[in-house]
Amino acid sequence: MKVYGHLRDTHAATMSQKVRFTESQEDKISATKAKYSFKWWESKNPVEMFWGQAHEEVPLISSDAFQKAAAKALERAVKPEELNSPKSLVKELIERLPKATLIDLFQKMPKVISLVA
Repeated sequence: MKVYGHLRDTHAATMSQKVRFTESQEDKISATKAKYSFKWWESKNPVEMFWGQAHEEVPLISSDAFQKAAAKALERAVKPEELNSPKSLVKELIERLPKATLIDLFQKMPKVISLVA
């Protein structure tokens, strides 16, 4: 320590600048929820819940709730592995839903419109 002790404070200051704290899951969830004026994750409508979560990377509902919402929205059994890449499920839902329901979804959740195309 006699030879390098004088460098310790400089080294500590340099290393502290390199430390980066990652965003917590709670922060990600809060930031994601802030994007929406309509709280689809609290909805009782399975179509709204499926539509919202299918267009969101951050899980705002449990995987079980997502699977149940998808099954009810599509009116068929949905395998858990289908939810890993829900784009085909979204296309299927678009084909099944009446135009008025799609318009309602777009109005409630305009941030996901660009992801549909």
